[in-house]
Amino acid sequence: METLFIKSFIEGDFEALKSKFLIIGILWTIVLIAVVIDFLFGIRKSTRAGVVITSGGLRRTVIKLIHYYSLLLFGLLFDIILSYFWSSPLISSLVTGYLVYVEFVSVKERYDEKISRDLMANLSDLLTVLSEKDRVEAISKILEKNISENKKNSGS
Repeated sequence: METLFIKSFIEGDFEALKSKFLIIGILWTIVLIAVVIDFLFGIRKSTRAGVVITSGGLRRTVIKLIHYYSLLLFGLLFDIILSYFWSSPLISSLVTGYLVYVEFVSVKERYDEKISRDLMANLSDLLTVLSEKDRVEAISKILEKNISENKKNSGS
């Protein structure tokens, strides 16, 4: 049986403590990576939409990290208290899973918004082509518009 958090500390078994806190550190790093991925997708979405990135938006990410790590700290405290019953960091693992899931949903929503926006633009273009008498000219105009938008978005 593995040594418990409190028992390891009292008995001076710092190797066991080090391995347990390594697991906790990995869990906390996974949450940080998930937040950074969400942050990067948010920055990318903002720049593509032409929205100016302000310190307010960046501050919200820092506040989110503070809230997330507060939850992780509570999970760790519960793991330490409950280590009399089991030795694995179960609560910290559950909290990490939940927070990563929240960040995954956030990134997926941004992706779904982009797909929805692209689909609506494509349907609009299709209706334009179908409503025009000269369909070849309508297609040509739409292609020119898309090429100019792509150049504008890529900064060329």
